[in-house]
Amino acid sequence: MTRAASTRTISGGLDADAIEALYRRHATSVWRYAIARCRNADEAAGIVAAAFLAALESAHRFDPRKGSAVAWLIGIAHHELSSRRRRSVREARGLAALRGRDLLSDDDRQLIDDQIDASRLARRLAGPIADLPRSERELLMLVGTDGLTPREAAHVLGIAPAAARMRLSRARRKLARAAADELVVAPAVSTTRSAKR
Repeated sequence: MTRAASTRTISGGLDADAIEALYRRHATSVWRYAIARCRNADEAAGIVAAAFLAALESAHRFDPRKGSAVAWLIGIAHHELSSRRRRSVREARGLAALRGRDLLSDDDRQLIDDQIDASRLARRLAGPIADLPRSERELLMLVGTDGLTPREAAHVLGIAPAAARMRLSRARRKLARAAADELVVAPAVSTTRSAKR
């Protein structure tokens, strides 16, 4: 199904084929978003399932003029993750059954846990990114990791596109300075290691 056909189908309501096409086309992007932000495979599965369920329930509100289907789905996943993290312990326990634990095989759960671990390691190694203010870091991840345009990322975060461009520019400048500092420090570290051998 083409993107245009998929968009028309979403706008007019989803049938079984459109649901499958929507999932096949965008599941990887939504999984990537969840894996980069969730604590474990069960939480990631819950966010992905909730995002697609919410998309099915609100398909009539999707407007392709406001952004792509993938930005819409990631926006839904973003809001779902934010809401879950604000809920009380009692509500979190009530949702535990919906987090997809029984929907994943042991191999799938291990694969997703491995990807989450790799994502955590990448974040630890990317200290300058971790030092960015949350608003800049989230925007950078939506654009750099999740592949959204700055305008689509602005829509996901509920900010003006001009504000998103300014935050993104500020974050990129900070990372460029940090990368330049890293290049100055790295040779000294390499020389010290060589001398110890």
